[in-house]
Amino acid sequence: MNIDCEEVVKSVLPAFRCMIASHLIHDYNLSQTETAKLLETSQAVVSYYISSKRGKKIEYYSSLEDLKNMAIKSAGQLATGQTKMDQVSANFCELCVQLRAKKLLLKQAHLSMCQGPSLT
Repeated sequence: MNIDCEEVVKSVLPAFRCMIASHLIHDYNLSQTETAKLLETSQAVVSYYISSKRGKKIEYYSSLEDLKNMAIKSAGQLATGQTKMDQVSANFCELCVQLRAKKLLLKQAHLSMCQGPSLT
């Protein structure tokens, strides 16, 4: 059984963190090490995000306007020191509720309808 929280932890959160890392590096010219510190993770994880080794379902989730806007906003706030990851995490939880309410989380049963098996 694939419940919503499993999908969020396995796919949405890595895609979200991948989008934030990408914005921090490309829009704010931060290094992978600086980005890792802001995301409270390792440089190796940031490298995986940037090389698409993590966040495999980013193709689908990056198309969601709510998630995209939250990633852009979070990256800007992290880069300018306006917030820390604990607040980004709290905001993400609120966004998760919205995504679930809109039924935008991918489920095993309908993965084939959303860009096929390349999402897994």
